[in-house]
Amino acid sequence: MTEYWNLMVPELFRVLKPNCVVYLAEFCSDDSIYFTSGIGVPMWHGRQNEIEDMFNVFSLEKSVVVDNKTMTGHRSQACHIVVRKTD
Repeated sequence: MTEYWNLMVPELFRVLKPNCVVYLAEFCSDDSIYFTSGIGVPMWHGRQNEIEDMFNVFSLEKSVVVDNKTMTGHRSQACHIVVRKTD
């Protein structure tokens, strides 16, 4: 799953203009977990620091974890990250 992020983040950095901001809201977990959703979609809930690390070519401006619920009503957490391209 993270291999897709490893391809996407450098491409975002390449095409975005300097000073551009990226906002990401991603489900996260205290433990990095890979699983398949009830409809067969591969999923990954990474730790906050893992998600931040994927954007290490950007300048991290904010990162917070909040409690929320999934579409099916399960309790979960989401990591909200704001990064800026400083090059």
